[in-house]
Amino acid sequence: MTQDWQNPSIAQSMDMLKKVHAAEPVTRYDSNCALAILPLPFYGAEAHLLRAQKPQAESPPQYYVILRSEAVPLDGSIANIHAANAAAPLHLAADNVEFYLAFRLYFGSASVLQRVRAEQTGDGWQATLRAQDKTGTHEMTLLISSRGEVSESHKELRSDDKITSLPPFTPQG
Repeated sequence: MTQDWQNPSIAQSMDMLKKVHAAEPVTRYDSNCALAILPLPFYGAEAHLLRAQKPQAESPPQYYVILRSEAVPLDGSIANIHAANAAAPLHLAADNVEFYLAFRLYFGSASVLQRVRAEQTGDGWQATLRAQDKTGTHEMTLLISSRGEVSESHKELRSDDKITSLPPFTPQG
């Protein structure tokens, strides 16, 4: 299920920025910043991915998971994704596991998911996928636990077409 970025309402913007400022007191966004949201169905109906970008041209967008009572900054650390998984809590299902993998690979491993097929196995998932990162394009088999922990059971370099910088996040699935 592919979804598009949407502009939050004024009330949503104020609520989300309040949570972001509480999570990161040094980071300040004002009414001049560009905000966009994307629903995160694997975290529940009220959870969103927030993209915040200051008006300066050289300012890259910053991303946050917005939950009912908090914002979790996505800074490339797996720890923050696991914190969001626990706080939400995470619920993987057939209609959202591929989107979760695109999210997890992008924000936890700086990889862009190109294609994926996931199947449920017991209380987790097994996914066969192709992803591109700074070392090239890889085909992988990943195991995903019900808590969102990802382990690699196979990885093979398919081409050396490295990405030098991440493109904007686009959901897959």
